[in-house]
Amino acid sequence: MEQTEQMKQNNRELRMMTEPIAKIIPAMAAPTIVSFLITSIYNLADTYFVSSLGTNATAAVSVNASLDQIVMMGGLHAGDGSQQLHCPAAGGPG
Repeated sequence: MEQTEQMKQNNRELRMMTEPIAKIIPAMAAPTIVSFLITSIYNLADTYFVSSLGTNATAAVSVNASLDQIVMMGGLHAGDGSQQLHCPAAGGPG
């Protein structure tokens, strides 16, 4: 099990060093883009079904959608920042 993880890590490192940046960035950004799209579709569906309850309910769902996006962005930024702190401490590139 440990050996397979090490092989995966080595393949990732090799890919980062050899493939062009223009190819790597979209591949790395795809999971985040899909996550935001799924959340947006969920919020649109939620707004559609709640709209029958009135304007106050629709406004509450809209505010919640905005807060949800802010929380997601905060989590992504915290993850990126902690990764930048952890990599040099673990002996990797900073």
